[in-house]
Amino acid sequence: MNRTRGYIVLAAAVLMQLCLGGIYAWSVFAAPLQRDYGFTGGQTGLIFGTYMCVFTLTVIFVGPLQDRVGPRIPSVVGGLLLAAGYLLAGSAGGRFAVWWLGAGLLTGVAVGFGYVCPIATALKWFPRHKGLVSGIAVAGYGGAAIALTLIGRWLFDAGWDVHRIFRWVGVGYGLVVVAMGLLMFLPPGERARRPREPFRRRVLLTDRRFWLMFMTFFCSAVAGTSVISHLKSIGLWLGNSAGIAEAAVIALAVGNSSGRVLFGFVYDRIGGRRAILLSLAAMAAGVVLLLLAGHSGLGFLAAAVWVGLCYGSNFPIYAPESARLHGVALVGTVYPLVLFAHGLAPMIGPPAVGLLQRLSGSFAPGLLAAAAVTVAGLILYALLTRGRGERSQS
Repeated sequence: MNRTRGYIVLAAAVLMQLCLGGIYAWSVFAAPLQRDYGFTGGQTGLIFGTYMCVFTLTVIFVGPLQDRVGPRIPSVVGGLLLAAGYLLAGSAGGRFAVWWLGAGLLTGVAVGFGYVCPIATALKWFPRHKGLVSGIAVAGYGGAAIALTLIGRWLFDAGWDVHRIFRWVGVGYGLVVVAMGLLMFLPPGERARRPREPFRRRVLLTDRRFWLMFMTFFCSAVAGTSVISHLKSIGLWLGNSAGIAEAAVIALAVGNSSGRVLFGFVYDRIGGRRAILLSLAAMAAGVVLLLLAGHSGLGFLAAAVWVGLCYGSNFPIYAPESARLHGVALVGTVYPLVLFAHGLAPMIGPPAVGLLQRLSGSFAPGLLAAAAVTVAGLILYALLTRGRGERSQS
């Protein structure tokens, strides 16, 4: 019975993440907003950037909350806020400020409330398989762009307006998150409680191991988000057709979702240090591959899958590594602070790549710079953890 309930929690976690990550299909809705309502690329980019930043900031505060009160209350709040954010944006009537408030600010808070709860809960049910379970739990988030892209295209083809789509998606996704949040049961013997050491977060900020995780997550996310934010434009710049460039967005999402499961398995097999080194090396290679093979349609799609896989690899590595180093009971407090590195990365990488492209007329300088940042993180991490085995880091 307990094992069955654990699998129910894991399935609910995947469905929750599938709805919470829907905003990753934002490019599908940004185009009609620009075409039909006069939004600029900067405005649609600001909405997505606001979501990313607010999401990671909210997780920092909600993580300790779910450690104290349990996962169900924050999950239900997240579902209600998600519905409210989508409904508000869907009622904007083309007003940018309302879209920013609904799809950017409110949706970011909603996902911040719901994101860490299913991960932390699943880890408590399957403590012997932290990496794999973490990867499965967040696979839905990585694949959410595929689902909402297909839904969006189908509804657009049926003649629906972007506002109507957002309203109905908000109702549906909000209900699913609330329902799945109610299934976030803790294992027998576990209960929400205030950690014995309330000062742990201050101690954490002086912990070298924490900053190493933060640095490497940031370096990998700089490269990953730089590609994700410009992928279609990169494909066209490399000479691919618009169809191939659009297909690459789905290809990257497939890689993103697959990488979360694959590297969860890898983490359990080879440990945190080796998994982090492998992830960084693969990300740098993927960005270079995009430039070398991207002139071919199939090569560009393959490179997009590879970059997506490497980007997705971060999420099943750093959550269980946070649990290993600081304890499963505190993963809701520790991992959100590590995850904030992912929130900072798109504020730096994508704008820098866009600026270098405008100055040079080429995406190559920016992408090579992003790959160099990842290589720098790889070298620093390898040197600073040399001679430290998995046990000695615990």
